[in-house]
Amino acid sequence: MTMLKLRRPDWLEEMHGFLLIALVISGLGVLAAAGYMLTGQPVDIEVATGGALGSTALTGLPPGTSLDSPVHLEVTDPTTAQSAWAAAAVLPRLLLVTTALFLLWRLVGRARRHGPFAGEVPGRFRVLGLLLVLGGPLVWLLDFGARTLLSNSVPGGETYAVLDFSVPVIWGLCGFAMFTVGEIVRRGEVMRADLDGVV
Repeated sequence: MTMLKLRRPDWLEEMHGFLLIALVISGLGVLAAAGYMLTGQPVDIEVATGGALGSTALTGLPPGTSLDSPVHLEVTDPTTAQSAWAAAAVLPRLLLVTTALFLLWRLVGRARRHGPFAGEVPGRFRVLGLLLVLGGPLVWLLDFGARTLLSNSVPGGETYAVLDFSVPVIWGLCGFAMFTVGEIVRRGEVMRADLDGVV
């Protein structure tokens, strides 16, 4: 009776394929978002409830109940500026994610072909980390500014845009994780070179 042997998974190969799928989906998302927003399609805009709805806008509410921000308005015929601001609130983030996925896909591919201690692998981790640490907060600020301008563009409404400070922290953690992995690989490369010298 012969025993069936299970193939040992090659996690680098699996990750390389997964990253390619994610990269294609992200790239298509960028194209779809750009096509939608830059062709004058309806734009969703958030405004504060104070200017958009008065205290008597809704009837029959229990005592002590009030409307909370934001109100989502759909502008069916946006101006060029509104379409541009809507694009600026979404596209930079999608482009950053797509670029990071592309760099990580190339990095994993190089590690598969030449081994984890190939000379360029630690440096590529550092480049990816730098992209996330610097690009993440920049995209976050662009997103906030674009949403502020977009909200301010609706007559009768009050500007509404939330500055979520957890977003740059997450980008920073991802970036420093890449720095850490790159440093681990670099130190492993140094130890390997030392061992080769001893042998």
